[in-house]
Amino acid sequence: MRFKFLTMDNRISFSLDEARKQRILAALKVLDEDLLPSLVELAQDEARELPVMGDKSYVFVFKALEYAKQYPKYAALIVMTEFEKDVKAVGQLREFYVPLSQLTRKLQDTMTLAGSEAYVAGLTCYASSKEGVKRNVPNAILIAEEPGKRFSGHSRAKRKNKRNIAMHKPAAAFTEYACAGRTVEFFYPQQQCFCR
Repeated sequence: MRFKFLTMDNRISFSLDEARKQRILAALKVLDEDLLPSLVELAQDEARELPVMGDKSYVFVFKALEYAKQYPKYAALIVMTEFEKDVKAVGQLREFYVPLSQLTRKLQDTMTLAGSEAYVAGLTCYASSKEGVKRNVPNAILIAEEPGKRFSGHSRAKRKNKRNIAMHKPAAAFTEYACAGRTVEFFYPQQQCFCR
């Protein structure tokens, strides 16, 4: 019986020392203390019903404010002080929103990639340990039993569906998902995928 050796390119190797972590947490605390109290949270239905001011609309509203100042008779139904405050608020918040949205998007992507690599590595170890139990490999049962509880609630239909998917994917196709840049020995035959 032949065995399959699989590798995976490690796309992320995130590391954060304690000093940097504390500086970031301190920066977040500043946002919590200085910005968060002034922010509001809208219900989804409420947000959908509100007129949305995009980039082009912002230019229009800014211009409308200037005209309202020059020609007060056209702004008789508007509370000018609140109009000015709202326009100023949008301008100030945009200065925070753009960099923060870029940061949160990259934060989410980094978490997703790191989590994916870690999850696949865990599945790899679990799958190998299951076969190791069959072969009486020392300590394999310790690895196989505990993680196996996570999958015990899966329905038979879901397990069957996963087996069907695996049958249509050769083991070589899984090389891009194996353990974090290291060579991993699988107990499975060369043409059998461990994802079952």
